[in-house]
Amino acid sequence: TFGDKAIVLQDTLNAIAPGILPLTAVFFVFWGIKYKKWTITKCLVILIIASIVGAFFGILTV
Repeated sequence: TFGDKAIVLQDTLNAIAPGILPLTAVFFVFWGIKYKKWTITKCLVILIIASIVGAFFGILTV
């Protein structure tokens, strides 16, 4: 929220470029696997934790 107005991150990003948030997640996983040599399980755990934290703080709410 910004003052009395709630700002939805996904709507704001869709106004700039539709689908940018999922594309960022895909490129993050690609970068982690290719350059950091992470396993798929590690990437999945990181995405789940980031989703839970984002939902807890209200960043990724619908």
